[in-house]
Amino acid sequence: INFNEPGYFREKRSIKNPLLVDLNEDGQKEKIIFYEQMPNEVQQRELPIIVKIFSNNPNCPQEKFSYIAKRKEKGFSFNFNELGDVKVFNNFWGEGGKTVMFIPIETGYGSSDRRHIMFLTYKDSAYQIINGPLIGSTDFYRLAKIEPYGKKILVARAIWLGNECHYCSHYYYFELWQWQKEKYVYTENHLGTTQDKYSMDQKQNINDMLSNELLLKNYRSEF
Repeated sequence: INFNEPGYFREKRSIKNPLLVDLNEDGQKEKIIFYEQMPNEVQQRELPIIVKIFSNNPNCPQEKFSYIAKRKEKGFSFNFNELGDVKVFNNFWGEGGKTVMFIPIETGYGSSDRRHIMFLTYKDSAYQIINGPLIGSTDFYRLAKIEPYGKKILVARAIWLGNECHYCSHYYYFELWQWQKEKYVYTENHLGTTQDKYSMDQKQNINDMLSNELLLKNYRSEF
């Protein structure tokens, strides 16, 4: 595949790149490739990542879809220059088919960043990007633990008090995002605030919150 964007390359990462997934359910797996900018001398990137879908034809692959990870929201422009987790799900929203969840990251390589939970799928006879929640580096999320996993997303957002540092423990408040046919909306934008502070150990954090916080007792069976 000739990819002519200057300064870009396909990085070998822990994820399988390219991914081979039959998104449009035509019996042929498409080739999904994530591109990142070549890092500079201090291993940093400025340009956004690019996602492309090609037909999986070794002799003549054809580009079917392209997405540049940029977003404008509330007057701010986000340039997602690093790639986080990538996962493939079956029947993610209970509508059949396959979905690729990927998390592009906007970072200036300091202590904080912004992460966008995004989904690549095939709906209404077209490849589509579905936007999920935008979270910070001190925030956490959890998909539903019972299929379909994408029906709901629980987000815990850090509350920054005046004397707290980035790596300090924080209080958190919660948002519930729900899939409604074509997009995510937060149906309950403030479920309450934690009684305790939590550190940035993500895996333990979200588990501790679900176990300890009474305000989440009605959601423990779902997440």
